[in-house]
Amino acid sequence: MSTVTFTDASRIYPNTPKPAVDHLNLEIADGEFPDQPESYPPGDDIPETLVPLLGHIFADWGPEIAAYAARYNAWVQADPSLPAGHLLSQSQERRVHPSLGEVTFDLRGIPMRRQCAPQALWHFDRAASLARGLAGPSRDRWHGLMERTGGEPVVSISLARPIAHSNNVLVLA
Repeated sequence: MSTVTFTDASRIYPNTPKPAVDHLNLEIADGEFPDQPESYPPGDDIPETLVPLLGHIFADWGPEIAAYAARYNAWVQADPSLPAGHLLSQSQERRVHPSLGEVTFDLRGIPMRRQCAPQALWHFDRAASLARGLAGPSRDRWHGLMERTGGEPVVSISLARPIAHSNNVLVLA
């Protein structure tokens, strides 16, 4: 059994009385099956069963991320003079879940309407920037996987300006 102490705390979130522990230092490769040894597919191959799941994820989340990116890019381009450190919030209020306004997109033929969540873009762009940094055979394998899963249009989404996390909020970098 693992224990957690506040010495492991790495952030203080808004509206919380104590520091939060964002990660645990566990020596368990698979928390669901802790008695099983760590294992990976031969040659670090992607299991074929994962390909349709990734396709489903890109089909469902891709339109939403694209709508968020379009709204974010329009928001940034509406005022190019916004300085680094500017709060990512249409209301300019510090919020746990800020919004940049309403977006609409189709989810499998159903029109959806919701608020643009910049934190989703921040997480997405962190992963996408790692993928953009791949080189050589790793890059080729990544692009092959994106072609097989329909993910290429999603991972090619780019932001007009980078987003940063500073002082427990999202800001323009």
